[in-house]
Amino acid sequence: MNFRLAPSRLYSVVLLLGLLLTVALEPALADGIPGYAYTVQTNDTLEDLAKAYRDQGVEVTAKQILVANPNVKITTLYRNGLRNLVPEIGAQLFIPGQVAKQSQDLKLIAPRLIEPLRFANLTVSQINSKDGITNLLNQKVYIGTEDPNAYLFLSKNETNFICTETVNEFRKAIKDGFAAKTTADMTAESWLLQDDQVLSFMERAKPSQHSLFSVTDYKYLPISLLNWTEGEEGERLKEAALNGMTLNDCTSIFAKHRIHSLKFKNNGMTFSDNGCDYAVQELARGDWDGDGYEDALVLVSTYYLGGSGRFYEVYVVSKNPKLRQLKLSVQDAVLQSTTDSAIDKK
Repeated sequence: MNFRLAPSRLYSVVLLLGLLLTVALEPALADGIPGYAYTVQTNDTLEDLAKAYRDQGVEVTAKQILVANPNVKITTLYRNGLRNLVPEIGAQLFIPGQVAKQSQDLKLIAPRLIEPLRFANLTVSQINSKDGITNLLNQKVYIGTEDPNAYLFLSKNETNFICTETVNEFRKAIKDGFAAKTTADMTAESWLLQDDQVLSFMERAKPSQHSLFSVTDYKYLPISLLNWTEGEEGERLKEAALNGMTLNDCTSIFAKHRIHSLKFKNNGMTFSDNGCDYAVQELARGDWDGDGYEDALVLVSTYYLGGSGRFYEVYVVSKNPKLRQLKLSVQDAVLQSTTDSAIDKK
């Protein structure tokens, strides 16, 4: 493959694997394909080179560089158990691709609702502006019934109940020390908890450049969302969570804490263990942590078997190529009142 060089421009210097790798973007053409020319240096790998070019806006992979250079001698080297492709020192590589355009020209994925938000007088399927979020903070939330007394579910010491109809009223009540005390009150509270967390997420989330999520990914959630018990089993689960165990690992017949009946439906997942039924429901998506990849907001509902106990938690779930398992985060929001009230999750 012959390629033609154009005047070069020197960009930033990046540090990879302890080596100083300088990438000069030297525009070139090969068979009509725009790209860049690079002379292989000592200790270069195609993986390192692909990352160095991506850091400067050239969306290219090691495999694409390999395919574009069929006449260059490539050696396979294993480093820390990972395969690396090492080109011959001094070889002239053609790097296919072009500098990415400015972010406003990229095809971005806007933050979006996965589950509609239901209010007393309207249902919202999408939020397109900050003003829209502000307006919804003062809308009366639907909580499964039209009974006005149903909104008296937050109290102090099961007395002095306060009427909470909107997300703003809900946030203030939680700050003032009110909480749901009974199972019925927690169920009513879950409606406002969901709307509150979705609006907080949508206010913070930015457009995403990449989306890696599918609903079946949720089986790779860490087991830290399980309802841990006290004693030896609880300690074993905590240790397993720290070691990266996922829900999928617990579906094995050899798992010490086995889960069963795992099913996917629409935008959620359900499963059970020996003590609880669980439901994971995706609520919204957007780039919450600023890494360019979509994050998901999920509601995890836990129901005790053989009783009426339940609690609700909302998490941000992250997935990007650097993570070995899905990452759970808690929003910097006002509350997690259901986990701090009548039911203490171990």
